[in-house]
Amino acid sequence: MTDKKDSIWKTLSVTSISCVVLMTGFWLVEVQGYVDQEQVSNMIQRESPYTVDRELVRATLNDVRINIKNNTEVLNRLNIEIARFRTQIDEMNYNGN
Repeated sequence: MTDKKDSIWKTLSVTSISCVVLMTGFWLVEVQGYVDQEQVSNMIQRESPYTVDRELVRATLNDVRINIKNNTEVLNRLNIEIARFRTQIDEMNYNGN
């Protein structure tokens, strides 16, 4: 019975050591294919289609900002003209009565 018990423990230890060695070897081979955070960040910055979209959005927002500024200037001039016309109408009504 002692030989059988020793044989079981010997088989179990050899199997365990083999599993550990195989798992370590597999891990070392697999890790070479993994990418790190810096590589992913660089890839996103260079190859992402959203970088082009981001520039397009910024350009469009800049155009919108310029258009809003121009429209505000035109509205201010129109408000001045409206105030001037109201003054003229009030003067005409005052002189007419």
